Amino acid sequence: MKAGGVTNPAMATVFLAYGCNFHCPGCHYNAENEQGWEFIEPLALLRRLAEARDMGLKAVVYSGGGEPLFHKDAFEIFARTYDLGVRVGTITNGSRLLRDRELRELLFTRNEFVRISAYPETDLVATRALAEQPHQAQLGLKLLLSTTTIDFTRHVIRFMADAPWSYIEIKAERQSPDNLAQWEPAKVAALERELKALSPKVKGSLVKETTARHCYLTPVHIFIDAAGDFLLCCYFHGRRQQFRFASIYDAESFADIWHGEAHRRARARIDVGGCNQWDCRFFRYLEISDAALADADETPIGWRHEFDDDDSFI
Repeated sequence: MKAGGVTNPAMATVFLAYGCNFHCPGCHYNAENEQGWEFIEPLALLRRLAEARDMGLKAVVYSGGGEPLFHKDAFEIFARTYDLGVRVGTITNGSRLLRDRELRELLFTRNEFVRISAYPETDLVATRALAEQPHQAQLGLKLLLSTTTIDFTRHVIRFMADAPWSYIEIKAERQSPDNLAQWEPAKVAALERELKALSPKVKGSLVKETTARHCYLTPVHIFIDAAGDFLLCCYFHGRRQQFRFASIYDAESFADIWHGEAHRRARARIDVGGCNQWDCRFFRYLEISDAALADADETPIGWRHEFDDDDSFI
């Protein structure tokens, strides 16, 4: 991969919808969501995931984008994905889980994890009650911080600390007027320490991460948005045309798309400056990968299937 090659993907992230019942300042996908509801076509998606499974796909995360569980066929999509024999996770604002018992029980029983993002619009009392429902899935809570949501975040951590969440993740909002990056790094680090002192369940980081490396790890995962486009990753903002290389509705097989020239050209267009606008988990993975390759003469890395502060499968 470092030399430009492509490996078969281990996991997929899929946006089931654009459009959301929440309207949160600082959401990365407000521009897409404000265009109205758009839903991925289930049969085309599941056909592509089955092809990828046959190439070694191990896990699928359904998220947004918009609110994924507002897809009218969400129950069927999840049920069919379990049938593929892959591990499944979900990132959601939780609002549909409050009123759809059948879907909640399915996800809480069959998913690997369900992570609920809490915002000022969230019904905190009802969301806390979700964590107290019977579940086999790992349940996590995520809080997106800006300069205007610090008091809200403190309140949520205190209110949720003794509920049966597996973790409470904190992450800094980026690319908004209220971005914590406008603060001095020492002030951001002090806030992170304060929040983590409120509960041992608090994970994650508020510190701005950057990289000088050109990313070569995108082939370990598939990213598909609600329009059905294959994009290099979820941080495509301002780079959609550069990052798009195919659609789930194209005639080619998934293997031909994945190992094709359009995918190679898209990877060559990755720009480090654009990546550094965000806090991408691959910044850390690039460091790990480079060190492993240097120490082991390119021995393949064993990707971890466990919680890694950002609730990824890898």
